[in-house]
Amino acid sequence: MSEWVWALVRWVHLVAMAIWLGGQLFLFLVVRPVLRSQLDRPTQTQFTAAFGRRYSPLAWISSIVAILNGFAIGEHRGVA
Repeated sequence: MSEWVWALVRWVHLVAMAIWLGGQLFLFLVVRPVLRSQLDRPTQTQFTAAFGRRYSPLAWISSIVAILNGFAIGEHRGVA
């Protein structure tokens, strides 16, 4: 395949990783501290579970895309 295709594969890999990692960091560095400071423990758990259910499909899709692209990039670069 041509190099622009591999550049696109790398770009998709980076976007998928940014979505996955960015969501994780947002949840644990922004959402959780705000919930801890404003709400009681049972309500924190409910909100965290709701955020998790909403984010989970996006996280699974982006992590699968990143893993598959990572394997493809590694194979292309000759990683054994």
